[in-house]
Amino acid sequence: AGVAHQRLDARQDGAEAACVARAGDAGRVTVATQMAGRGTDIRLGDGVAARGGLHVIACQHNASPRIDRQLHGRCARGGDPGRVLTLLALDEGLLGRRVSPALRRLLALASGRRPLPAWLARLTLRAVQGAEARRERAQRAALWRSDRELVRGLGFGARRE
Repeated sequence: AGVAHQRLDARQDGAEAACVARAGDAGRVTVATQMAGRGTDIRLGDGVAARGGLHVIACQHNASPRIDRQLHGRCARGGDPGRVLTLLALDEGLLGRRVSPALRRLLALASGRRPLPAWLARLTLRAVQGAEARRERAQRAALWRSDRELVRGLGFGARRE
């Protein structure tokens, strides 16, 4: 749309930290993929607080609600004004991977051509993030069991007669 912006991709270098630190300047648009700029404060520039503060627009949710809260926490720190807007698409990102076709049809019926009611979007997101967390836990447990069996099978730590 011709809007001047900076793009970050969580490289964790000095240039990225400087860009994140300037994200609170008036008129600045900073697009971040993943959780860019961790550990860098965003201070509001002159007149930004009077115009509503830092606005964060999230275009997808992460598997972990903790990471979502970290992103949302980028605005309105230390009493500064700010807002978070989250846009969800049932066919993209986490929801696209985890929402079943049957649930997708049900949600489409519930909303018609309007956005999903906030309570229904939150409920769906909680269910999807919970399912993803369970899948990741099961994956870690299987890896741990496999590693333990490998160690046992190779004889590491076993007493030799």
